[in-house]
Amino acid sequence: MIAKIEKSKAFGRIQAPPSKSMAHRYLICSALCRDTSVISGLSYSEDILATVDCLRTLGASIEINGNKAVCNGENLLSDVISNRLNCRESGSTLRFMIPICLLSDEQITLSGSERLFKRSLSVYEEICRNQNLGFCIDGNSVTVKGVLQSGKYSVRGDVSSQFISGLMFALPLLKNDSIIDITGDLESRAYIGMTIKALADFGVRISRTDERTVLIKGSQSYKHHNIGVEGDYSNAAFL
Repeated sequence: MIAKIEKSKAFGRIQAPPSKSMAHRYLICSALCRDTSVISGLSYSEDILATVDCLRTLGASIEINGNKAVCNGENLLSDVISNRLNCRESGSTLRFMIPICLLSDEQITLSGSERLFKRSLSVYEEICRNQNLGFCIDGNSVTVKGVLQSGKYSVRGDVSSQFISGLMFALPLLKNDSIIDITGDLESRAYIGMTIKALADFGVRISRTDERTVLIKGSQSYKHHNIGVEGDYSNAAFL
């Protein structure tokens, strides 16, 4: 068979796929609320399901109905189902969850694929060492124990912005204020902006005096919110 393709113009309408990066952030923010939130426009990749599973294991209630998730974090960290979280192959899940686990004094092990644990966790390892918190990597898992302390954090920006985002989820819930000083080259600065936006959508305010200094007020609380995940137009470009 010979197919002949004539010159023509492409036309039509497309819908950008949901942003996986924002979906992680909204699910975590909703699980840190004490009331019920609804996140719509979700697409359940393996990475997103890893975050959902970890939040459920830590005690959050998450009910999935189509592309919506109904989330309630009333029992988060107070009704932990298991002290083992499976992050699968999701770097975002692992790096976002570690500071949340350190809001509790529970000993919690986060596991994942061999490939996942080839990625650095040095930023958290150093923080835990400086604060005398438990942090032990064993093969394809890391075990943490202790309660994160408010204060001044110096974090390298050239490793991954996920460490900075992870701290920004947890530090507003501590009693006192904290500062994150970003050192070195800043990678993926747009993702830090996404985290700040997600936090603001759920009532948590983060301020930046400059590009490298993040000010985080303590004693904040997450406010429930019904919100849709925005489209990822960079991925839509492939269509």
